Amino acid sequence: MEFMSAYKHLDNLCRDINGTGLTGYIEDMERNHSDAYHVVGWENDYKQLKHYRWVRNQIAHENYADESNMCEPRDVEWLEDFYNRIMNQTDPLALARKATVQPTLREPSGPSKSCTSVCKKPKSSHRQPVGCAAAVYIVLAVLALFILFLFI
Repeated sequence: MEFMSAYKHLDNLCRDINGTGLTGYIEDMERNHSDAYHVVGWENDYKQLKHYRWVRNQIAHENYADESNMCEPRDVEWLEDFYNRIMNQTDPLALARKATVQPTLREPSGPSKSCTSVCKKPKSSHRQPVGCAAAVYIVLAVLALFILFLFI
């Protein structure tokens, strides 16, 4: 019964997270399959989860199936390890979320938000970043020219 206990433990954790259990976790992986290239081992974890769900279903529903002929100790270890990975946010979905978060959406590091962290262009831009003061002067100059043309 070690396999079923480990499976239920993992399934209940997933249910607490997504409301549907391990099946919901697998479906989330399927919906976010494009994130797989961000996470080493995504495909292996996906296949293992599907396999263990199948094993669980066989044990639960088929007369011939029980843990003695369907499982090995390493299966229990894998399920427990995956449980710990979710708890430590090193599971595939957590790693994909971390990898795909846009750096511009993150809070600036340090005690205060600096003007340059908001006003600089992304590093991938070929142009030099414009400081906040220069940007303000440019906007004011354009606004002044616009007002000047209105009165002429």
